[in-house]
Amino acid sequence: MKRILAAAATALALTLTACGGGGGGGGGGGSGDDAQDDDSGSTRPRRTTTSERSEPDDATTTTTAPDDATTTTSGTGNPIVDLSQVEAATIQIIGTGVYRDPEIGTIDAFAGAGSGFFVTADGLALTAYHIVAGAEALSVYVSGDDRTYTASVVSSSECSDVALIQVVGLETSVASLTVFDGEVEGGLAVHAAGYALPETPGERTEYVVADGIIADPDADDQTLASFVPYNLRVDAPIEPGATGGPLVTDAGLVVGINHANLSDNRDRQLVTPLEFGLDLIGANPGYVDGFGISGSVVDDPSSGVLGVWVTTVDPGSPAALTGVQPGDVVMRIGESLVGGDGTLSAYCDVLRSSTASEPVDVQVYRLDTTETLAGTINGAPLAPSFTFVRDVTAALEGLLPDATPYTGYETVTDDTAVFSVDVPVEWADVNGGAITFGTGETPGVTAAADRTRFVETFDEPGIQMLYIESSFGDPASILFEQFDFTSACTSEGFSSYEDAVFVGSYELWTGCGANSTALLVIAGQPSETLLQPVALVFQMASTADLIALQRIFDSFTYI
Repeated sequence: MKRILAAAATALALTLTACGGGGGGGGGGGSGDDAQDDDSGSTRPRRTTTSERSEPDDATTTTTAPDDATTTTSGTGNPIVDLSQVEAATIQIIGTGVYRDPEIGTIDAFAGAGSGFFVTADGLALTAYHIVAGAEALSVYVSGDDRTYTASVVSSSECSDVALIQVVGLETSVASLTVFDGEVEGGLAVHAAGYALPETPGERTEYVVADGIIADPDADDQTLASFVPYNLRVDAPIEPGATGGPLVTDAGLVVGINHANLSDNRDRQLVTPLEFGLDLIGANPGYVDGFGISGSVVDDPSSGVLGVWVTTVDPGSPAALTGVQPGDVVMRIGESLVGGDGTLSAYCDVLRSSTASEPVDVQVYRLDTTETLAGTINGAPLAPSFTFVRDVTAALEGLLPDATPYTGYETVTDDTAVFSVDVPVEWADVNGGAITFGTGETPGVTAAADRTRFVETFDEPGIQMLYIESSFGDPASILFEQFDFTSACTSEGFSSYEDAVFVGSYELWTGCGANSTALLVIAGQPSETLLQPVALVFQMASTADLIALQRIFDSFTYI
């Protein structure tokens, strides 16, 4: 028999599944937003600047904080009921902190800019969470006022990507926006207000408005940094720096919070419905859902890494106290693998079912040290959990020929849905039927470009994973007694391992067959359940398979 599992670590050239919004201590696009013009030749809604608009009314016009998304706010002064007045309530936010981009690297003291808008006369404002996440300092600019104000985060929702901030030092009441109390329908004329992205980090910029309509009031698509039941899709070409600003009607009434997406089609933007921001008003201070991380999904075939890329971490947050750093990739949280569907769905399911003070296990891959770390948020700090991938990669250095990494991965399961694992898409010859093992059959799955060649020779890379009955003993006994390749390979050693999920043993074989391929055989058992052991046999013929080892090992799980 020949089949396997493992994980190889290489330097990441990670690319976001979708990039956008900016990042910690900054946002609104930060250095990562796409500010290019649309060159499709199609007619675009005009962008209006301050100089083209009438002057806003007195900045002391106020409204009270809304109770919910269906109640129009009122205030001690005249509520904003005209588009020309929206600028008075729209603010520019510049945050300074540590930002980690998967392509650029670490930027210390990064100054990123975004927008927000006042919702109360005493300076409470809503914005996108990734605008203020990770910020060590927040500076706020108010229209018509030369002063620089500071702000602090009152509460935030990582998964809705919204934050409520308090602007400090205001000497008078400020203009605040009113909630649109009608039904948001397709075709509704809307305007995305905010501030242009600075060309020089930290500089103050002009107020801009992008005009359009609601193209889809119930879009299933997700923004990069959130997972919510629905979003608003608009055809307004939202400025990257306007992320966090208000999406308003012709009367200046708020319907959503802007999110400028990185997209070749800037006229198809997603906006967070206002209801998710209103949930923060009156909520307990702190994290409504989240532990102080701002990130987005990464899926990088060139390295085999899948998970949530941590762009920023809030100083002093539960995540920071656990040791999570910008540039880490969260692979598991709780018992869930994350990022497999290209969204934050699984990640946010855990966050929304947990409180900010509740202990939650987490497993991350750290790019800088190419190691896997495990710990407990609100519990044990991160520590190296297992160096399996790094050790195997080092042992095979120079023994396998170079090859181009696989182009992508897909999840395969056995027919009885006992377990699943991600394999290269090139391994399209998949069988999830029972596998003969010992004197009987057991659930299993085999995947390779050519399964017959994989099973019968040592020349074809592939994987076989199978469920082992308890009668065969513990993982060490299974490996020692059931998987013996001494007739064709050389054993490089037998080792025990323990990670955040499994306890088991593995053996590495080299020089297999005429082409000197390598075999990795693993037997593991979930450490906190009564589930039976599983065994994996992974045949490697090139460095592409070493890279795939990372993804295979990280994704292997019971369903």
